Amino acid sequence: MMLVKLKIDDPLDAFPVHGACGFWGVLAPGIFLSYQEAVAAGYFADVEEAAANHGVQFGIQFVGALVIACWTVVNALGIFGLLKYANILRVSAEDEKTGLDKKEHGISSYGMTMRSKGGIGMKAMMGDGTPASTLEMPDRDRREGSGRKLDLTNIDEEAPSAKV
Repeated sequence: MMLVKLKIDDPLDAFPVHGACGFWGVLAPGIFLSYQEAVAAGYFADVEEAAANHGVQFGIQFVGALVIACWTVVNALGIFGLLKYANILRVSAEDEKTGLDKKEHGISSYGMTMRSKGGIGMKAMMGDGTPASTLEMPDRDRREGSGRKLDLTNIDEEAPSAKV
């Protein structure tokens, strides 16, 4: 939801998965690490020292997570800034509309044929000609909805074919 409001283009949800979960993964040992595990890891000499410095490990983990985040932001800004300056960050509007799969490989990744009889019913055929009984219809932006399923089990098989 925050990515949509900030207008951040992240179609694969890389930040929530790798950024936020990674930040949590660095913080979690500072919260859940037992005194014995802290001693075994070499953070403290004995259990009493670990108990006396209970919040220190969380603070260390938090500073480490911030350093990783800063390092990532600085490097990403540098790399993507150079790519934008060189005008190679994005594909052309035409390639974006057509699809990179079509440009790079000469075919569409979504090889389905939709059949319609009088514009009422549709029968989905996969690229290899086998019928699909249920077709997943993802929303344009996954963050705004979870997609919807289109039931195609009772559709006329003899309808004319139209490539989508």
